[in-house]
Order: sequence, then structure tokens, then C-alpha cells
Amino acid sequence: MRAIEEGRGLEKLLKLAKARVEEETIRIRDLEMARKNVAASIDALDSKIATEQRVAAADARIMMDLKNFLGGAAEKRLTLLSTLDGLAEEISSGEKDLASAFTEMKKLEHLVDLAHDTKKRQSAKFELEQLDEAASRMNAARR
Repeated sequence: MRAIEEGRGLEKLLKLAKARVEEETIRIRDLEMARKNVAASIDALDSKIATEQRVAAADARIMMDLKNFLGGAAEKRLTLLSTLDGLAEEISSGEKDLASAFTEMKKLEHLVDLAHDTKKRQSAKFELEQLDEAASRMNAARR
């Protein structure tokens, strides 16, 4: 009975480990998507800066506005780069967490398999004992 209870407990732990792997996978996927979006925002900002510089080069009156725009754009770019760095760190951390969760899940899968094998062996042993006992009774009854 104890092996059965332990097997059930291991199966519950395995379910939790699988859920953790799934959560970490989703988290990393979401962070990767956010990183792509931030990188796209940086590219769009760089493109906008280049466009504004071309327009300002053609008209000296716009040059003052360009200075203000470039100041704000530089701040925004720094913020986006900082966000990109933060996302890269979170992704790295998430990948480590995922590796840990995956390792734990594999260990639990192995333990569950061992528990099932133990249960099968115990069941087979019990059946053999029952057959031996029945055979002994039959032999005793024939004498």
C-alpha cells in the first residue's frame, strides 16, 4: 500500500513539475516576443530619426525643431535599450529556470517509472505467492 501512495504522490509532483516547465516555456516565449517588439521599436525610432534629419537638412528652419526631437529621441532610445537589456537578463534567467524545471521533471518521471515497476513486481510476486500457496494446498489435499 505504501508504494501505491508514494507512486500517487510522485505522480502529483510530476504534474506540478510539468506545469512549471510549461509556465517557464510560456514566460520565455512572451519575453522573446517583448524583446522583438522593443527591437522593432528601436529600429522604427532610428528610421524616424533618419527621416527627420533628411527633412531638416533640406530646410534650415526645421533645424531647431530637429534638436528638440533628437534630444527626446535619444532619451527614448536609451530607455528602449535599457528595456532590451533587462529583457535579455530575464530571458537568461528564465532559460536557467526552465533547465532546472526540466531536470526536475525528468527526475520525477524516472521515479514514477521506478514506482510503477516496483508496483508491477510486487503484484507479480503476490500472484506467484498465491499460486504457490494454491499449489501447496492442492498437493496437501492429494496426500
